[in-house]
Amino acid sequence: MNIEKDLFERSIIDPNKLLEYGFIKEEENLIYKEKILDDSFLVVIEYSDFIKGKIIDLEFDEEYLNYRSSNTTNTYALKVRDEFIKILIDIRDKCCITNNYVSKQANRLNNYIKDKYKIDPEFLWESTPHVGVYRNSKKKWFGIIMNVSYKKVNKKSKDESIVEIVNIKIMPDELEDLLKINGIYEAYHMNKKNWISILLNDSLDDELLFKLLDNSYRYVDNL
Repeated sequence: MNIEKDLFERSIIDPNKLLEYGFIKEEENLIYKEKILDDSFLVVIEYSDFIKGKIIDLEFDEEYLNYRSSNTTNTYALKVRDEFIKILIDIRDKCCITNNYVSKQANRLNNYIKDKYKIDPEFLWESTPHVGVYRNSKKKWFGIIMNVSYKKVNKKSKDESIVEIVNIKIMPDELEDLLKINGIYEAYHMNKKNWISILLNDSLDDELLFKLLDNSYRYVDNL
């Protein structure tokens, strides 16, 4: 399991805050060390382009790995993992800006909506905490940003990697032409005549993305 990725994938790290936190510069990296569980283990957190960590078992002077297994039921390994996660969360909360989404384009779209329409995303479901719904003053949806398996969006692909998309409303007579554009697909989990899904990986430029979002807002507002 990649604990660091799960905790930091939506975060922008401030190196200066890491130094204030207690990280020490070693060559090109920033390093933080902390002993846990009655000084039995040493947690080492390293930052260069991303955060990564390891735990040293001080009794045997070797890296301890059992806590990394997602299937472990070992009580002690789980205790070690909990301590590791506590340190990472504290670093994240004190040294990072946390974004709503992973991809840069998803966050740019979020900022565009906030700046133009003064609307923040609503995260409505505990089971899908990263699905952001955008509603107008009439409580009508005009955009939904979510993360899904790529093959669920592109039916011709077998790629199961997770991507971020936005679902937006269109007019039915626009559908055929829009589906010819790279990065635009039939709507995932929505009415396929009135909605489309757009891949938020910069395959579609921001200018067109924002224009389509504006259209969606207008279409929904006129309902």
